[in-house]
Amino acid sequence: MRSGLATRILLGGAAVAVVAVALALAGDARADAPRDLLANGSFEAGKGAPEGWQRPDGLTSLWVEEGHGGGHCMKFDTDVKLAELHARKAEMERDPPPLARPKSPTKHPDYDTVAGVEGVAFYSDFLEVKPGMRYTLQLSARALKAGMTPKVFVKGYEETHEDVIDGAGKRVNRTFRRVRYKVSLDCKCDLTWNDFQCAVNPTVDGPEVRWVRIMIFCYWPQGTYWVDDVHLLEAGEDPGASERWKSKAQTRAADEKRALEGELEKARETLRIVTRALERYEAETGAYPTTSRGLAALWAAPEGVKRWNGPYLPELDLDPWGSPYRYSWPGKRNPGAYDLSSCGPDGVDGGGDDIEN
Repeated sequence: MRSGLATRILLGGAAVAVVAVALALAGDARADAPRDLLANGSFEAGKGAPEGWQRPDGLTSLWVEEGHGGGHCMKFDTDVKLAELHARKAEMERDPPPLARPKSPTKHPDYDTVAGVEGVAFYSDFLEVKPGMRYTLQLSARALKAGMTPKVFVKGYEETHEDVIDGAGKRVNRTFRRVRYKVSLDCKCDLTWNDFQCAVNPTVDGPEVRWVRIMIFCYWPQGTYWVDDVHLLEAGEDPGASERWKSKAQTRAADEKRALEGELEKARETLRIVTRALERYEAETGAYPTTSRGLAALWAAPEGVKRWNGPYLPELDLDPWGSPYRYSWPGKRNPGAYDLSSCGPDGVDGGGDDIEN
């Protein structure tokens, strides 16, 4: 330090110029560095748990100061009895969770361990991705024994909607995130730290994927694994994305159209079968089933109906979109006979896409 200081004093203004150039180059290097979606892939930030990741359970996933080159990393132990992990998961539901109890010794062949049944999955938070951007997954890992191979997944999620029946029996629209893309990296380890990487393209099949999550997964053989320095780096735009998306969208639309046509024809055929059964029922009993008896009268003898000679057809399944077929007698559309219909793809009676007799 002393000789360097003397050199800078003697050089005077020249030293200042050199330092300025060095700082400018360093700044340019930082500016050119690829953007990392993981703000805490080194596991250094956090208080009690690493920021940007799920909370470690302290039994199978541990936040420790045993990192690559010092500092923090994640440590995973799959040599834990499965029953103890399930008990610990229940404890993790508390706020705050209690400290994990020490694990019990396991016995060969260890098939009742976490390694032999479920493995340990450890997730990052959701990370927003850019449409058409490619990425590179990088990480360092080591293990207790050579050949142990943890997997690291990148899962891509799209936002989707689904009609569900709530507790009150009402149909409601639910929004959730669904996995649409997945790639995995096998990290064959030894006792020292090794680096691994793979290419990631979450929007390869379309721009619908908006988020990714990193999942570190350790399983068999049972033992201890360490993971550190996880990065998801931007690797440039995918030049063929737009044309590929267009082609796949056209293919998907054609597939969906064919599937819908098949479902519509299945519903129409069911109505034809039910119609024939209703005609046989009317011919033998003298009347169509009442609205209150419904279509069940075709497969289960209704009370008080003479000359019933069924079943006239097996018990009906729901229509292709999960709704029961609708029947009423006398009909509103067909006052002299009956109304028979499917609510169609939207599941709403009278919604505009009903299939009717």
